[in-house]
Amino acid sequence: MPVACYNETRGHFKTSFAVAARRQTAGFSKRLLRPTTTVLRYALVPTPKFVILPFMTLHFSKLFIGALILVLTAGITVASAQTETKPEPPAEALIWQGVIDQKDVTESSGLARSSVIDNGFWTMNDSGNGTDLFMFDEKGNSLARCEMKGAQNIDWEAMSSWQSGDDHFVVVADTGDNLRRRSEYRIYLAKEPKVKAGKKKIYNKATPAVGVNFRFDAGPMNCEAMGIPSGTDEVFFVEKQFAETGMQHTPSIFRLRLPAKELTEKLSLKRKDRAGRLPNILVASKVADFPVYGVTGMAFSPDGKRAVIRNYLEMYLFEMQPSGGNISSGGSKHTHSDWADVFKNQKAVVLPMPLQHQGEAICFSSDSQSVYVTSEKTKQPIWKINIEALRKQMAEDEH
Repeated sequence: MPVACYNETRGHFKTSFAVAARRQTAGFSKRLLRPTTTVLRYALVPTPKFVILPFMTLHFSKLFIGALILVLTAGITVASAQTETKPEPPAEALIWQGVIDQKDVTESSGLARSSVIDNGFWTMNDSGNGTDLFMFDEKGNSLARCEMKGAQNIDWEAMSSWQSGDDHFVVVADTGDNLRRRSEYRIYLAKEPKVKAGKKKIYNKATPAVGVNFRFDAGPMNCEAMGIPSGTDEVFFVEKQFAETGMQHTPSIFRLRLPAKELTEKLSLKRKDRAGRLPNILVASKVADFPVYGVTGMAFSPDGKRAVIRNYLEMYLFEMQPSGGNISSGGSKHTHSDWADVFKNQKAVVLPMPLQHQGEAICFSSDSQSVYVTSEKTKQPIWKINIEALRKQMAEDEH
């Protein structure tokens, strides 16, 4: 996990900062502090004139924690001496909310906003970890643990919420396929349990799930990002690729149309008759290219105006603009008929992500102004990112 330093006065990154870090951390392996080849233009929480930028690598070492603490301490000391030259950026751009306290949440691969509890969120574990859903509040306190009865976790990778009529559902995507060998994929839908806040004992009941089988029209795909726009029956998936795999095609975005009537009827049955799978195999069709590697998450805002796609270092913001107005994202003036059109024609705004161990999950706040992100591994932080505050901060930094 190498680090780099950005000096606002000089206006460029100094990879030589890694050398200074070595001097302060004698005895640590030089390999841990090798200069990074991945550079972000912005940091979410810059201190005046001196910004510490930690970067993710695939090789994480506990030994580096001590080095990072020393480096951060040095940066804070310099910043404190210079606070009179430039005010600190708005605190609301990035907020550390808390830590997920449920010890059985070891791989928070997906995140879905609750419809029954304000600032409540559902998450689940990756493959090999059962079929339980976990609910926590924005501070990380456990609220519920529910088994998706009738489901199977081959490789769960993403979550979303969906509303049909007055009913609210939690949706899980079993779409992981690193080797691209699966002939079919599946999403599971379950009515969101009526969890109540303020209870000393967490809610713990099974909830029947209905499975929807489908395939991708372009063949086997590995998708770790899934989202459902508000007020629609469309499910979007984003392909995950790494440059190292040597694949020749550009990563893609796919759309699956849900059979809403059939699903609603099935999910309205008595609990004992609800679990199962729909008989037909549906097809998710490609709607756009998305030339970004390592995509791990996707989310749509409740107001239907925003979508974000994330990887380990950045998130890509899209904004819906119906006919009659101009869109701000990427300076485009194109108007849009649906989200497939947005993804095909709009240039996304690229925003930095906070440092995470293996950040994959993302979802919007109930007011559509912020996103929450979590990471795999136990006891991981919950971050809240205010989109407009961050964009304002970035614009100020550019000037």
